[in-house]
Amino acid sequence: MKESNNILRMWALLVCTLLVLVGMYYLPERIGGWEIKPIDILSDLRTNTGDSLEQDPERLLDQNLTTYRDGSAEVKLSNKISAKNEGRGHAEAVVSEAEQARLDSLYQRSLSASGLSSDSTFVPIEDYTAGHVALSRYYTALQHRNNLGRPVRIVVLGDSFIEGDIFTAPLRKSLQDKFGGGGVGWMPLSSTTAGYRTSVRHEFSGWTDQSVLGASKKGQTFSGHYFTGHEGSRVSYSLPRGSHNFDRAVLYYMAPEGGVSLSVKVADSTQTYQLAASSALQEHNLLTAPASSFKMSLLSGTNGLKLYGLALEANRGITVDNMSLRGNSGHTINGIDESVTTRFCELRSYDLIILQYGLNVANDKQKNYSNYAKTLRGIISRLRQVSPKSDILVMSVSDRAKKTSSGVETMKSIFYLHSTQQEVAREMGCAFWSTLKAMRSHGGIGAMVGKGQAAKDYTHLTHKGGVDVAQQFVKALTAEQRFRESMH
Repeated sequence: MKESNNILRMWALLVCTLLVLVGMYYLPERIGGWEIKPIDILSDLRTNTGDSLEQDPERLLDQNLTTYRDGSAEVKLSNKISAKNEGRGHAEAVVSEAEQARLDSLYQRSLSASGLSSDSTFVPIEDYTAGHVALSRYYTALQHRNNLGRPVRIVVLGDSFIEGDIFTAPLRKSLQDKFGGGGVGWMPLSSTTAGYRTSVRHEFSGWTDQSVLGASKKGQTFSGHYFTGHEGSRVSYSLPRGSHNFDRAVLYYMAPEGGVSLSVKVADSTQTYQLAASSALQEHNLLTAPASSFKMSLLSGTNGLKLYGLALEANRGITVDNMSLRGNSGHTINGIDESVTTRFCELRSYDLIILQYGLNVANDKQKNYSNYAKTLRGIISRLRQVSPKSDILVMSVSDRAKKTSSGVETMKSIFYLHSTQQEVAREMGCAFWSTLKAMRSHGGIGAMVGKGQAAKDYTHLTHKGGVDVAQQFVKALTAEQRFRESMH
């Protein structure tokens, strides 16, 4: 009888253990701040059946262009080049098949001549427009940069992936080393990540950030912020040693009641500036000589004053603005103040707008991103309304991984999201660059974590990783420039 009870207890223990293990398989990926390692007691017995896209969504990266539709495994291949650009940001153009074939061949020869066709880390910019014109405005401005009377301007609109000037700082430095320019471009008055940014020392006090992600969602441009302050509110910026100095410190503001007085200190010189009253957005340069540091404080007239930010840049060359918003998917652009932003883009002409979004859209359970595609189309359309003279380039979602029973693997949803962004870029006549492919050429974010190029959340780059990805992007920009030069 005793032996029978022991056998019964043993079976009960086995059943309980099995139930616990099965239950652990259904645990969520995260509980609070804790990341749970997946448990699958049948993982070694599982085999992939068939050759469906669901089992291997990585195949989406092998297509020139794909469209994933209705959550099914069907993939529709599209022609790489549209017959018309359909007025999507460029004059409508019709290019014969023979001419398009000539341009494609010329592009390949250009890559071969530069040695990039055999470079395993090279990820080209994809241009789906007839006549290869998606970036024509940017490269025309670059060609005539010495006669523009301003720097060639790039703005990167993104999320926490570029926060702290990661990616954009090495991009800016590389382009300024090559084409001239100085400063760090766009700067907010206050920032939650100021201590994390290595491209500029940013100190401040007394400012209230009216963020589009906060309670106030009215009056912002696509930077997502404006700032209010009081007498004594101050801000200072200082470039690290070896940086390219800036010639201009341009303040963007609204002062409907006037009487605004500012104190500006540069080196050992202190000056007082008066801002003209205006209910419309205005700019005012607060610098008279090249500098590497700048301090500003409010003296009076703060009632109704809105300060949008400062641009620290040179008179010529090139500048790269970082406008990152943590937790943003880009949807906030559809809610910007159109008239204020249009005025901002008239004052601060951008030759190229780069969209870097996706991390806050990716959901590991999701395959159909048709709703996001509608949002992205709306974002691009809105940007073309407020800044019609800018080219637009879509950077794909970056690599994002999770721990599985087999190790660290890219989330499957990332491939579907990447394909959706690529398809929208084609539809809207934008240029496209695959951040995902660039990171995977380094072994993917799992390998990058091991090399100190990415954080251990398997989502964000470190400053070191930002340099590596930026270098790949610059390589793609340079390849495109050489191709365009060979066209003439």
